[in-house]
Amino acid sequence: MDRQDLVVIGGGTSGFMVATGALRLGLKVVLIEKDRSLGGLALHYGCVPSKALLHVAQVAHTVKGATQYGLNSKIAAIDLGKVNDHVGSLVTRLVKQETQEAQNVFEQLGGKLLFGRASFVDSHTIQINSEHITAKKFVIATGSRSIFAEIKGLDALGYITNDTVFSQRKLPEKLIILGDKPSAIEFAQAFAQLGSKVTVVVSNDNILPQEDPELVAKLKEVLISNGVSFYFNTTVQRAYPQQQLKALECLHDSGESFVLHADEIMVALGRKPNVEGLGLENAGINYSDQGI
Repeated sequence: MDRQDLVVIGGGTSGFMVATGALRLGLKVVLIEKDRSLGGLALHYGCVPSKALLHVAQVAHTVKGATQYGLNSKIAAIDLGKVNDHVGSLVTRLVKQETQEAQNVFEQLGGKLLFGRASFVDSHTIQINSEHITAKKFVIATGSRSIFAEIKGLDALGYITNDTVFSQRKLPEKLIILGDKPSAIEFAQAFAQLGSKVTVVVSNDNILPQEDPELVAKLKEVLISNGVSFYFNTTVQRAYPQQQLKALECLHDSGESFVLHADEIMVALGRKPNVEGLGLENAGINYSDQGI
């Protein structure tokens, strides 16, 4: 049986930083990642691709408004497939680079980098593939996934999330985004600047509830100037197809009901922790849908 000082489960940014830091302090460390590459949400579906998309959107927005600087410019219809190919090429290059760097670091510092699903056997033992590893301490850094919207008919109607948006090939003429979190607002601006008519539906009375209200107010001004529309204090009752479009039946807190239509719906309601399938109960760890 393999014995270690520390086992880190999850090869995203946080897991990798903890593992390499512990190695440099002289500990025996194993880092386990269930996928075939490191980087986690930030590299594959979060910070890196979303910022690349925002950059492309900003370029498009600047070109469209270049006449105000005395420049005669025209931009053709935007090909979202090609935009996402560009974003994907950046991610692929970084994944390859970071995975190679990680392997080099672990090799130099004497750590182990394993790929596969880890599950606790008891409070000091995990199993990965057919191997058992014991450790004094464990770090669980398994990340999160998109929260599913419990809206009648939405699952059958279909929707996109930040996990699937970068594989889309067609820019929607009309896009509805559900959510008030940073990712919802990032995609709202990006798609509006790319040319979509974007509507953001929020159950609360504002966006970005954890941010400074004064900054949020200024940001809303910018977004509205980009063409983004907002529906606040609004919940979605059900979803259904209607004349080649996707329809959302909405209810405002005032009691007013109305229907919104779009070519595509994006769900960006936040994230939930990945804690299932780790055998946490075998280690005596209490957890719920909200995390450990």
